[in-house]
Amino acid sequence: MYRLRCIPHCVLKSAKPNRLVDPARRLAATASSDRNPASAQDSKSDSKPISPEAQDVDGESHFTKDEEAELAMLYDAVLKQVPIRGWTDQAISAAVSDLGWSPAASQMISRGPIEVVEEFVKRCNVKLAKRLSHEDEKDAAAAGGADPVGRATFCCT
Repeated sequence: MYRLRCIPHCVLKSAKPNRLVDPARRLAATASSDRNPASAQDSKSDSKPISPEAQDVDGESHFTKDEEAELAMLYDAVLKQVPIRGWTDQAISAAVSDLGWSPAASQMISRGPIEVVEEFVKRCNVKLAKRLSHEDEKDAAAAGGADPVGRATFCCT
């Protein structure tokens, strides 16, 4: 059984054409891959779902590697706008405009500013975990292999 999902896409107006795939092209490519199984395997290898955050309740992912990269670019641009416009929809709109994308691309961040806040917190947690692991390695090296007194590590879920 096939289910149709509507995922917002946009076409860049910048100097790098074909960076994003137009939804009509993607639909045509999927239709042609249904007719040609060899090309279906090639297209599946190019667009593997990756992120657990992008999975639906039933476990199916609706983002590909390219879409994840585009979303990361959008998050980067929005986070640059936050000091100026705050955690608002205006920051998202300004970021989309800065990237030269269609205003419809702001719908890639479907839950709005709260999704940007969650992405920011996630990125900060990753940086903190890396920093703590590097400090632990330094402490272990300084102790000469002896077991140093452990540092309390808090994990947020």
